[in-house]
Amino acid sequence: MTNIDLNDKNARLALIGRYLDASTDVWEERALAEYYRTHIADTDEIAVSRLVQADTVAFVEPKHCIFHSIPVWLYAFATAAAMVVGAVFLFRTSSIKSRLPEAIPSAEIVETINELMIVNSSDIRRITAIPQGSNVIVEAEFKDGSVSYYLMSKDFKGGETRLTAYDMNL
Repeated sequence: MTNIDLNDKNARLALIGRYLDASTDVWEERALAEYYRTHIADTDEIAVSRLVQADTVAFVEPKHCIFHSIPVWLYAFATAAAMVVGAVFLFRTSSIKSRLPEAIPSAEIVETINELMIVNSSDIRRITAIPQGSNVIVEAEFKDGSVSYYLMSKDFKGGETRLTAYDMNL
């Protein structure tokens, strides 16, 4: 940084021009901010003084950086350990997902709803299927206003789809 007399308005305006063109260094910006913190800005410099002070408030020069004192081999060890933990996590997650049952295909849901409608066509007003994870809750509303609930689940080992009726008034 060159020594600039910020008390000289022409020098200060030249520095402001460079600041607005983003051609100042950190030290010049700090000097400009310090000037406006300790002096009252002229009316034509108020906006710039607020900008410069707001721009430099967050910058704090570090007194000591801990990373410079850590040996390189420790970085390598920490990186390797993180990679091992990540690999184990990915392996366990993928093996868990492969054991979870998949959702019941929508074609089977539609087929079950159609079968319920055929069996009770004169009594049913509507049937609603609500997927819940790997199961489906089927709600049948009858013309008399009553409602029946069924749990549709799939035995993925045997491939069977089950429909179990539940009394929700218990």
